[in-house]
Amino acid sequence: MSLSLLPEHDDGGHYPPKLHLDVDRTAIISTDLPDFSVVSNVFKKKQDSEQSTAELALEKDDDDDITVEQAWDDIVQRVKFLSADHPLGSHLRATLQRDGERHGSVHVMSSLHLIQRSTIAIKLSILKLVN
Repeated sequence: MSLSLLPEHDDGGHYPPKLHLDVDRTAIISTDLPDFSVVSNVFKKKQDSEQSTAELALEKDDDDDITVEQAWDDIVQRVKFLSADHPLGSHLRATLQRDGERHGSVHVMSSLHLIQRSTIAIKLSILKLVN
């Protein structure tokens, strides 16, 4: 995942060719996934740009040809990862065991650079099973 800080556009609405660090800046997030790359829309806040990238990745990775059986198999494989002896698996288990309002919530972009498509694929698989 990379973060580019771009200055506000000039009067013509164009961005200058060089990157500058100004007080007034916008964030663009670029995420490289195994099958494709996603670049966010331009936002003032880094968090909004991260959210945009996650949403675009979910939209871009839409696979309508998947069967219910394939979706369940995909979920099973990804859940097996949670029980593996890996630091990220521990992190995800902790989010699922958390009590309160944030129970089971994982910040998608912070996880994407570690597990790349796993979070997106699980959500897509669940959405396809529900629909």
